[in-house]
Amino acid sequence: GQGWLSLHKFLPYIMADTRLSAAHCAAVMTLFIVVTLLAATNDARIGNQAGTRRFMPRGPAARVRGSLLRLPMHSISRNCGNKIRIGKTYVNSSLSEYKVKSPSQGLLRREYGASSFKSPNDLMNYLVRTGLDISDWGKGTSKTVEYLWNELREGESVLINDGQTLLRQVKVVRVLVKRSLSNPMVLLEKAQVLADGRIRHRGTVLAEKMKAHEDPLRAARRGLGEELEGAISPNDITDLSLSHRRESEVRSSISYPNLKSSYEIFEANAIIPSLPSGEFFTDEKHDGISSKRIYWNWHDTRISEVPRGKSKHPVAVLDLHKFLSGTWSFSRTLESAGEKHKMEGNAEFVEGHTEKKNANRLVYTETGEMIVKGIGVNTTRQLAYDFIDGSNIASVLFMDGPSEGDIFHDLNLSTGKWQATHYCGEDVYTGTITVHNSKEGKLSYETKWNVVGPKKSQFIHTVYTGKKVI
Repeated sequence: GQGWLSLHKFLPYIMADTRLSAAHCAAVMTLFIVVTLLAATNDARIGNQAGTRRFMPRGPAARVRGSLLRLPMHSISRNCGNKIRIGKTYVNSSLSEYKVKSPSQGLLRREYGASSFKSPNDLMNYLVRTGLDISDWGKGTSKTVEYLWNELREGESVLINDGQTLLRQVKVVRVLVKRSLSNPMVLLEKAQVLADGRIRHRGTVLAEKMKAHEDPLRAARRGLGEELEGAISPNDITDLSLSHRRESEVRSSISYPNLKSSYEIFEANAIIPSLPSGEFFTDEKHDGISSKRIYWNWHDTRISEVPRGKSKHPVAVLDLHKFLSGTWSFSRTLESAGEKHKMEGNAEFVEGHTEKKNANRLVYTETGEMIVKGIGVNTTRQLAYDFIDGSNIASVLFMDGPSEGDIFHDLNLSTGKWQATHYCGEDVYTGTITVHNSKEGKLSYETKWNVVGPKKSQFIHTVYTGKKVI
């Protein structure tokens, strides 16, 4: 740099010297250009190493999203027009959404947010153009395109398209609500009844999507106020704190089938002494209009861990008797002694007679065909499901075979999942029964039984489908 300054200072005098020939002048000019280029290159290298070569884009480039400008500034360089270069990434800053081109992939990456779509119809047309199948949206427990458009407009999610995959990004805060710090009961969202009458079974803690520039605690407080409106006032929340628990997952969205979603999940704890101790409901409103009715109950953490919601949520059953009644189809796999057998059939729950007082009974009858070494074998089985005093818990009894009249296990699907144990002599049956959402507004449930003992070593997996949402 100093050599360049000296040369630059005396160059006019050198060139004005009439004693120099044209060849000498040309040589001086060439030397001047070379030194200038070397000095500029060296300054850029030193500045980059020190992280001090910083400048901000001007004009249209200044509209590039802050998330990109937060990259190390020495990696940003000027470009012509309304483009800048960030490392090896090229950004067209004239768009409301940023574009990123990866040299290795040759793909465009776009982010779509609050102002990207003028209407739900505009969003729907875009989704269809990307090839996303939205035919199941708005059916059963899934949400509509309008719900997603509102999410984007409210800053609760963004869509990212890298040229190959459309990804929905969401930040969520779960809130574990108690009436007091020492109380083992945690508030659960049992179900939602949407404005169009559809029911979404939940069985998980309160969860709220975070808006842009919103921290977890602020989102948690907003969610409590919106979803518990009418049951609490803002001053009723005596304590609200953020826990250390944090998760992230990428999966297909349950609310928007076929749309891959990325979730960053935070967790908060809230104490609200004024909440009812029993079951209750609230009406969540938007712009003064009720958008859904939410049913709440309490989960005893002394019995099992609080349901936080997973990639495939267990579905809370509000009325077990009504849920089971009717006809199901089932598919069963039985593994024993290194062999695997398949079975398909139907199962029917119908009203039955019982001598027990204050009880009603459902009789379970299954018929099907099991394939054993290529040969079909017809099978049948009967069980009794007894409900005492209108309880949501059933006692399951054998109705045939040598164990007729004996209790098989109890069943309580109020959280969508139940674990049971049965002793048959020295053989032990350990089972898990889980209720899931499925497509087209139907519910399914599955049973998994591990059988271990001196006489048996089996794994029996049965999936029941075909039941409409209640």
